Amino acid sequence: MTTQEIETILGVPNSTLSDWSNGSRREKLAKLLRAIDITTVEHLIYKHEQKPKISPKTQNIKLNKKLFNKDLLWSRENGSVMSIKNIISIYLNTPNQDDIKTLLNQFGEKRVLNVLHKNRPYMHSDDYTEANEQTQYAISSDTYTKTHLLPDIKEIIKNPKQRYIEILTKKYSNEKILEIAQSENISYPMMFQLKKILGKSA
Repeated sequence: MTTQEIETILGVPNSTLSDWSNGSRREKLAKLLRAIDITTVEHLIYKHEQKPKISPKTQNIKLNKKLFNKDLLWSRENGSVMSIKNIISIYLNTPNQDDIKTLLNQFGEKRVLNVLHKNRPYMHSDDYTEANEQTQYAISSDTYTKTHLLPDIKEIIKNPKQRYIEILTKKYSNEKILEIAQSENISYPMMFQLKKILGKSA
């Protein structure tokens, strides 16, 4: 894998990988990570893939907007025939956790990951990273938690993301998270988003 792939998939930053490569006890691990290909790694991490609702052989479907949390296909009529690849691409370009789960349930991990990796050269790096991490978390929250460092709680609250908040709720009560948010004087839109994720009325 490339250094970027190692950081994106496994959460090991380039600086850490360099330290491992310079004669540390993890030097062999660093060599292994650089030698193994990304397809093999994804197969090992996501080997318990659930069978998708739509056959991998199906290329086009009738659009069902009710499946999605956000209507990113507003220019298309419900029921119109669309390429599955295009549907996946559109929702990966503006990723949100709920709709990523829908993509995986409907079309399967392999197809979603394949479209994501093929679209990478055309995506903003932040959008690619976010879509990739949301996909990893949706596939296996336990694996994601083990392979990615959680940002500081204050940073999470200032820019709440569903997966981070879900992980936080395993350590803190909803009330405690909101208390910390209030003490940080976060903006109204961010507080609104945080309350929405926590299932609280804004």
